[in-house]
Amino acid sequence: MIASPNSKIAVVDDDARVLESIQDLLESAGHSVCSFSSAQSLLEDDILPEIDCLIADIGMPLTDGFELHRLARDA
Repeated sequence: MIASPNSKIAVVDDDARVLESIQDLLESAGHSVCSFSSAQSLLEDDILPEIDCLIADIGMPLTDGFELHRLARDA
């Protein structure tokens, strides 16, 4: 999927430095970015239906990126 410049992108990573770097990069390209430090924090937020693209760390504790993708898709 190629995100258009007005896309709303959710980024999920448990490493704060990586999360901030990805957010800064995407925002510099004109995207609206919502950052989350865990899969659970994204799933508890009401923003999921508005997300055009999800970028998730696959190595997070509790819920990894693959499981988050499945949960988000099912929601």
